[in-house]
Amino acid sequence: MSWLERCFAELPDPRRGNATRHDLLEVVTIALVASVCGAESCVDFADFARDREGLFREFLRLENGLPSHDTFSRLFRLLDPAAFGACFGRFLDGLGQGGARVGAGQEPVQYLIRDRRRFAAWHAGAPSAPAYGPKHEIPDRPTPSTARARPRR
Repeated sequence: MSWLERCFAELPDPRRGNATRHDLLEVVTIALVASVCGAESCVDFADFARDREGLFREFLRLENGLPSHDTFSRLFRLLDPAAFGACFGRFLDGLGQGGARVGAGQEPVQYLIRDRRRFAAWHAGAPSAPAYGPKHEIPDRPTPSTARARPRR
């Protein structure tokens, strides 16, 4: 079991029927990576995934293609906030303890999150925490709004 799978192992999947087409951990992984890179909405998550589909396919199965903005929206409306918060806390703790290391053989999500100190500081609410998003861009990390290769549909 991977580090990310351990972090989110206790997250119950509230979706039923056809809504379970996309793997829960894959949808959460895309949303986390997109958020770290500046995405602020479900539309941004979907655009980010589409713009980086090749990269995500290197480590996600994506058996039913990429999730749409509606898929992200439905999932995050249905998720239990307390359960997600506990899992997200484990994720951030893992980042702070070096759970995400850059290097050969490491999980791909780990090299996507290159600056874990800033992200951990942001989560902790440190006064020096950077503001992520289109108005406060981090060098070498384009946001979905500035890196969009294709116009929105």
